[in-house]
Amino acid sequence: MEAKIWNKASTDEAGLNQFYSTHKNKYGKELDEIRGQVMSDYQDELEKEWIKDLREKNTIKVREKVLRKLKKTYNQ
Repeated sequence: MEAKIWNKASTDEAGLNQFYSTHKNKYGKELDEIRGQVMSDYQDELEKEWIKDLREKNTIKVREKVLRKLKKTYNQ
């Protein structure tokens, strides 16, 4: 999934331009001058959205018995 996020951040010109326009005051330079930094920030934003969606769609269940067994095995 990380590859999808990276590919979208590097190929989605419209999304990158929109992200830059929204956060332009943060950068203070033109997009062409700081493209790498903007792309990295855009990728981070996409990743945060992806994680948020995953948490909304899925529940996390911790099986306490298995967790205790793993702790006992690997904390020796």
